[in-house]
Amino acid sequence: MRTLSMPVTGRALSPSAKQHGPRRYAPSLLLRMLALVAACVFAMLLAGDQLHASRAAPAEQPLKPRDPEGPGGGGGPPTVGVAIIAVGSQNTRPESVAVDNFVKTVLAWHGAPVARGNGRHTATLRVDLYLVYPSGTNVRPLDFGPRVRVLEPCAGHEVKLGCKKQGALSDLVNYAAKLAPEDADFVMTASLSHTLGSDALQQMVEPLLAQESVGATGCTITQMDGPNPRVLEHGVAVGNGWEDAEWKIFLLKQFSGFPVVDHRVSGTSSVAAVSPHCMLTRSALLSGLGGFRKLSTSVFEQMAVGLLPPDFHAQQLTYLKKKLVVLSALYVKYQPADADKVWEKRVRQSAAATMEQSLQLIDRLEGAAFDPTDADLQGVDFGPLEEGGGGGRRFEGLLADLRRFTDRIQQLQSSQGVSGAAEESGWDYCLRLKQRGLSVLVVPAAAMLQADLMPPALLTPANARAGWSHASLVVDGTFGDVWGPYLRKYWPGSAGGDDEQLAATGAPATRIIWQSFCCHCCGFSNEILHLVFPLQRKHAVDLIPAPDCFCQGYPSAVLDSLARMHLPPSLVEQPVNHDEIVIWISHTDPGSYLTGTLERKKPTYVVGRSMYEFTKIPARWVGECKDNADEIWVPSSFVRDVWVDNGVDANKVILIPEAIDVYFFDPDVAGKVPVGPFRPKWKVYDSNPRRATAKTFKFLSHFKWEDRKGWDVLYQAYFSSYTATDMVTLIVLTHIWFPGPPETHGDVTNHTYVREEVLKLAREKLKRAPESLPHFVIITSRLAEEDVAALYNSVDAFILPTRGEGWGLPPLQAMSMGLPTATTNWSGSVDFLSPKYSFPIPIDRLEELARDSYYGWEPGKLWAVPSLEETCRIMKYMTDPTNAVRLKEMGRIARQEVVQRYSEEAVADIVSNRLQAIKKLILEGAIPPRKPKEWG
Repeated sequence: MRTLSMPVTGRALSPSAKQHGPRRYAPSLLLRMLALVAACVFAMLLAGDQLHASRAAPAEQPLKPRDPEGPGGGGGPPTVGVAIIAVGSQNTRPESVAVDNFVKTVLAWHGAPVARGNGRHTATLRVDLYLVYPSGTNVRPLDFGPRVRVLEPCAGHEVKLGCKKQGALSDLVNYAAKLAPEDADFVMTASLSHTLGSDALQQMVEPLLAQESVGATGCTITQMDGPNPRVLEHGVAVGNGWEDAEWKIFLLKQFSGFPVVDHRVSGTSSVAAVSPHCMLTRSALLSGLGGFRKLSTSVFEQMAVGLLPPDFHAQQLTYLKKKLVVLSALYVKYQPADADKVWEKRVRQSAAATMEQSLQLIDRLEGAAFDPTDADLQGVDFGPLEEGGGGGRRFEGLLADLRRFTDRIQQLQSSQGVSGAAEESGWDYCLRLKQRGLSVLVVPAAAMLQADLMPPALLTPANARAGWSHASLVVDGTFGDVWGPYLRKYWPGSAGGDDEQLAATGAPATRIIWQSFCCHCCGFSNEILHLVFPLQRKHAVDLIPAPDCFCQGYPSAVLDSLARMHLPPSLVEQPVNHDEIVIWISHTDPGSYLTGTLERKKPTYVVGRSMYEFTKIPARWVGECKDNADEIWVPSSFVRDVWVDNGVDANKVILIPEAIDVYFFDPDVAGKVPVGPFRPKWKVYDSNPRRATAKTFKFLSHFKWEDRKGWDVLYQAYFSSYTATDMVTLIVLTHIWFPGPPETHGDVTNHTYVREEVLKLAREKLKRAPESLPHFVIITSRLAEEDVAALYNSVDAFILPTRGEGWGLPPLQAMSMGLPTATTNWSGSVDFLSPKYSFPIPIDRLEELARDSYYGWEPGKLWAVPSLEETCRIMKYMTDPTNAVRLKEMGRIARQEVVQRYSEEAVADIVSNRLQAIKKLILEGAIPPRKPKEWG
């Protein structure tokens, strides 16, 4: 492969073993002599090859991958040639142990078998390795054998090669690729800061051999092995989000922070791009596309090589001039009555400085002065300029806009990439493949990052935002100029991204705004999280609750998505863009659907998302559902039936179940918690810290401390079924439901209060002394979600005899963890219960709520009374050792059901399909869209 047009020079390679000590796999003297002769011949060929560099196919021409059946053909097993280009740094010199291990791994691939043609045949791998170092590394050219070359392209040739610009990943890859043999079928790019898995190359090669439509494959970047190894990047996806009060396109490092054992990273997936630090592509494609491009250069250089249209810079300047004209006029026209106000002085001073900076920039770029006051202002709308009125806000807004564009023009003159990402040249290459109809796949093969071997520049605080630790990167700078329009058109949130058929008719894009109250960590916040995290990969989603309104302890990719989706407070009150279809989701009770914010936003369509636990809804809700929402989403058939029975229009009630991250709540992924003693920082009451052992059967119940959750039934059943001598434990994870009784003194984690309530029940209802009770534990700490999953993973069964649920997330979490699960066979949980894989607890009857209930009493408002007798029977059945095999099988089937029906991905498809149906109905006129004039 000698079609890339970089000069070919380098220092002499393969010195004698005498100078640097022997290598275990060094060649014999004869082989060294043959290698030297071959190197001379190779150098002559390369020198002549420079005269024919024009053979490279232009990027615009069709690209034809090699035969998917693999090379070879005629007689004997075919050989698949792979040129591996590994880029080093000061921390990964050839003499280091890390490089020695890397080379051994790669050379072990040479001669290994690989499946081709959908597994019908096998081929043999032929590997050539190139260790490439940037300028200034000053590497020692050690002898690794005939299949390995050590390259430092710029050493001693700074003036001749212009190597002050050498060292970028694209330059080093292109340089080494030119040295690859012409019969190399594939080129792999890698980093010496990573440790490759033993079968990484085979996993990456086989999809390319099997499918002609695959242009490149990449491996999963992980952190180095440890007690809890995590994924850093499982390919790159495209998403949207907010940054600095602007809606932007992002590249998402998929599953960042997820455990490497997560099942979502155990397969092959189609992605937007893969990391160039572990990428394999066809040689013909790499040469045909001109190799890797370096995008982090000035806009002028980009225009010179045809990456940007010639008038791109002029368009940016024209827009800047228009802003200057309007702002200059406002500066003269808007004279505040009270010039002593600090705010007004600061705004005017800032405006003067910004305008002067902008004018100097235009003068420098165009070589001529620009006078913004010498312009035709006819038809310019300056907005309200009355004293202290909207003029000030208009003035501030234009000033901020102008400042952003001034910074933008200045950025265009300097090196800019995707937030400084080192991987951008590889991402650019992958997007060029996808633009030509080829797919890019990520495989589970691991490349483990060794942070101590990375170049120091990538580990500085200034690069932390754009480095390995962050789950998303803004598509900005030159990369954004090149790829922004393409990504905005074809990826989530665009008219083409969320529905290509509608986009073909010129349909507007769809935006989802999700509103709810902030409970910091409760069932509502968990429900929202599990709905919006997968949905934001399909649609543009704005989230009004701030990131700290959700439970903590989730992987970085999840927490990052909450930050990206969060609608900046400064924009919450602004009207929506009516060039979009805006679907507003009020995730609360019907009495709170209509808010001042909603009236000011004036969305196209309003969805209420609510749940309920009783048989009768407040009468006013019927009217509020009719007047304040276009449709209502409810999580269960129980809630749907209750609302319709109480008078809500059945056509407006849509069943959308709750979702759960079945790969986070996974027994194969979650950790374990030692049961006695528990973790020191947890607030725990343990009735007998030495009682629980590995042989103890452990029940778990998880709920907030209130009467509706049936805590009294739970403890009565447990205390009635066991004694202090039985090898059982009941662990309750709870917190006191606000506002809580006075005895808690406002502390929702007061486990002393909970303990006294439990002991009072035992004393008054069961006549039992504390020392006669079976072992029990009360945990009142607000645990991180990973600790909650670990707690589920440390017990034998789950039980919750609740009086009523709108859905029932804890039982679903338990089933996802493969636990035998018992909960009341009434209300929302009925949708996911079955005697085949769970223990539905029968009810004795329905009864009215207490007159002093927090939920409010009224005639006909009922909840369930779980059967105490049946709860006891189920608990005894679970602890019978003869039923252990059946319990395990029930847990396995329960998890299968949850994965299939209630995973985040499964429910996101349900939600996405409903959103598309709403959009279609609006566009067809079946549902008249809300217009601003209809809002009071």
